[in-house]
Amino acid sequence: MAARAVDRLDRPADAEKTSVYMGIFNFFITIPEITASLLFGWVMLHLLYNNRLAAVLVGGVFLILAALLMNRVLDVTLVEEPMPKAETVITS
Repeated sequence: MAARAVDRLDRPADAEKTSVYMGIFNFFITIPEITASLLFGWVMLHLLYNNRLAAVLVGGVFLILAALLMNRVLDVTLVEEPMPKAETVITS
């Protein structure tokens, strides 16, 4: 999935802003990683009581939830516009 997003950023409409788009995309990768690394220790200690199996199960539940929610996302590249009808020119 991430590879598709980077593919789209590789050739944006405005080629001069490629690095800006790549930087913004990088924020969406690093901010969740930093947040998880800062907060998961507390979650592990207070909510999961240092149970590693529970952490894996919670991760699996969130993975399944994310997969189910992806069904609600509409990919606009799959919506095809109807082809314009060609006009028929009759010459005599």
